[in-house]
Amino acid sequence: MVVIQRLVGWLKPKRTTDLQMERRPRRVSETEVGRVFEGVCDLISGEFGVPRDALLSRLRTAEVSEARQAAYYILRKRYGLTFAQIGRLFGRNHSTVLHGVRAASMRGRVDKDYASPLDWLVSSEVRS
Repeated sequence: MVVIQRLVGWLKPKRTTDLQMERRPRRVSETEVGRVFEGVCDLISGEFGVPRDALLSRLRTAEVSEARQAAYYILRKRYGLTFAQIGRLFGRNHSTVLHGVRAASMRGRVDKDYASPLDWLVSSEVRS
């Protein structure tokens, strides 16, 4: 019986949310990673009102953490960077980035004020 329940649960179609992109993320080359990172940090800094230096610092205040997690989410979902790549850019461990992406996704499902700019930022293209 348990096996059947697991199979049925596995076969259920996944529900998509506003934060989940329908299309695959645009992969960036190694030479573009730095430019994309700088652009995303600038976008996040402007949207969340957090100084760019604070995003890269060790500060753990709620405002800075939420903005940093949004940056992780955008770099992962929009540009397809790996958790390890994002971690190296921010000076963090890949597991910290994984937690941040999950936290941003969950916060976006609950808090529509957080989800609205996040959806917009995921859909925008970083300009050079």
